Amino acid sequence: MDRRGFLSAIVRGGILIGITATSGYLLARKGEDGKGTSCNSICNGCKTLPICTKPEAVQVKRESVKSVRL
Repeated sequence: MDRRGFLSAIVRGGILIGITATSGYLLARKGEDGKGTSCNSICNGCKTLPICTKPEAVQVKRESVKSVRL
């Protein structure tokens, strides 16, 4: 293996490690609280939240009312 191939292998390995670490971090962050945080962020950005009857939207509305009272 020459120097160019060695450096190329190191760069490829670094990229692979970076992608793996980033994916692991994002997966761990997604399941932190178990309450479906990603759904809450989606519902909070939705224009039809005030009239939506989906269970996720109802939960977001309840959480927002609780936070306003505190």
